[in-house]
Amino acid sequence: PFGQSFANHEESRAWAECLRGVTTFAVDGSQLLPWRDASLPVALVQVGLFENPHQPPAPYTKDALVEVLSPADLLFGAQDNSQVVDERSGEDLGYSERITHLRRFELEIETMIARMQRHRELRAAQPDEAPTLVVAFYDGSLIPSFALKSPPPYRERYVRASHQLLAASAACHVPVVGYIDTSYARDMISMLRALRLLSDASTAESGDGDGADQQMRGLRDALLWHGQLAWGDRTPAFISARYDLARLGFDAGRDDNGANSEIAFVYFQAALDRPPARLELPRWVLDAGLLDRVMDVVRAETIAGNGYPYPIESADAVAVISAPDRAQFYALFQEFAAHEGLHISFSRKALSKSRRRV
Repeated sequence: PFGQSFANHEESRAWAECLRGVTTFAVDGSQLLPWRDASLPVALVQVGLFENPHQPPAPYTKDALVEVLSPADLLFGAQDNSQVVDERSGEDLGYSERITHLRRFELEIETMIARMQRHRELRAAQPDEAPTLVVAFYDGSLIPSFALKSPPPYRERYVRASHQLLAASAACHVPVVGYIDTSYARDMISMLRALRLLSDASTAESGDGDGADQQMRGLRDALLWHGQLAWGDRTPAFISARYDLARLGFDAGRDDNGANSEIAFVYFQAALDRPPARLELPRWVLDAGLLDRVMDVVRAETIAGNGYPYPIESADAVAVISAPDRAQFYALFQEFAAHEGLHISFSRKALSKSRRRV
């Protein structure tokens, strides 16, 4: 139980002053996929950063990192046989969109790690001062299960980046919270199903349990606690032991560098009109006795964000690529191509749209 109740939002914001002196940061990313209407494909990845030291007059930080993927990058990505096919002509366009999503993920992780290392350096430069708590927020799961659907070269890079984040979190002593607002994870459902089958082997062998299995198929962990928790409450912390962890290298508990790669998770009631959110954290946060302190930080930032962590919300606002941003990028690309003598042709449809929408 959280053990606190608020009569109004003013009271909750007063409690959220516990953030004073705690630094939180988050990153989020967006991308422009290769422009199919241009004969020379390029893609764009942008990662937004938001950091708040919660220590006036120290200012917050908003920043963005941008990376352009050249045709060579995109053509290299097409070596996985996942090329893009034009929907109208059926023609193989010779490049892959998969590499764009991978680079966005890697750039998000690289940005988080660089920020963690910066805070470790700041602590080392001020050894006489009490270390401040720094908490990193990541919008999504710390377990890249989606990578299992990717070709091996991509899967290896997703997994390597995820392990690097966990290792940096432990080395820099910066807890990272993977925040999943709407989770479809089934760790608990799978455990309960396995327990049921083990406790009644005869039912499993006879097939009489098929009806129950069908009923469980539509369930997800978050629904087990829906309506059972007060605001701010959380479940006990669990260690994820899903079947797919072995294929991702998270099951043994130690990665290649000796760092603990186990992932803990809790379900947290962030809004009373929705099932609880899933929070994932590195195992070391539990071992260090920091879980309760980190949970208070999550609660306070959720209050600041009116039901969603404010750092993630702010990082998303920085990262988003708007329609004017998109138009400006393509205009700059065309100027660059003209300056370098690169011949680029555009589909008549794209040119028509451009003229009509100016």
